[in-house]
Amino acid sequence: MIRHDAKTGEILTAKQVMKILDISRNTFDRLRKERVIKVYRLGRKLYCKHSELLQALESQEE
Repeated sequence: MIRHDAKTGEILTAKQVMKILDISRNTFDRLRKERVIKVYRLGRKLYCKHSELLQALESQEE
């Protein structure tokens, strides 16, 4: 399920992020722990803002 944030657009689940980036759960967890990807927790679920994910990817390219 994709949720929408009025300011930034889509809110992605951890599974959606892993599918978009074509990465494993271990890689996702490593990027999260290294604070490359900013994650929000709602109960046991993890979410990322699409705009923040794009910013993280752009900063990694530099």
